[in-house]
Amino acid sequence: MAKKAINVIEYERIYKLVILTVEFIQKIFHPNDGTADGKYYMLLEHLSQLYRMLVPMPLWFAYFTDYNYGGEYFALVATSIYLILKGRMVFAKVKEVYSGYQTFCRDVQYGTVPSKQEINEVGNSCPICQEDLTDPIMLRTCKHIFCEDCISLWFDREQTCPMCRAKVVEDPTWRDGSTSAYVQIF
Repeated sequence: MAKKAINVIEYERIYKLVILTVEFIQKIFHPNDGTADGKYYMLLEHLSQLYRMLVPMPLWFAYFTDYNYGGEYFALVATSIYLILKGRMVFAKVKEVYSGYQTFCRDVQYGTVPSKQEINEVGNSCPICQEDLTDPIMLRTCKHIFCEDCISLWFDREQTCPMCRAKVVEDPTWRDGSTSAYVQIF
């Protein structure tokens, strides 16, 4: 059992490296497309976490169904509890993947294109990069104006407007290319 658990941990590390390599390759092939990177990273991370959750299942299932470690009744009860718990976890993760897929398919549009008059009223500089506005976008919730690339990168990490802290987007988890640090053994 210990040798198999070590194999699961080694496989987990290898799989994390594969995911990071895929993210790196995606960044190489789409170097100037900063607005959509967060969507790719988020979907890839949700899929990788689902897969990483499924990897140790055969090991634990074999362990719990082995009658030599406590008898037939213990194996039946332990296997049933494991399958119920793991089933709920997998179902919740599948819902997260589906939600991530819907976000991935949705056009990332945080607002509308402001008119020349609206741009002139606030000045022609982006509050984030302090440069002239490129592809300006006015947020729906608070009407602040930013460069589209700047605000897309901001919303990959934050949920609120950088000026007034009004909530604009949903949870930005996994949009910055990070991954979970813990090993999924259960």
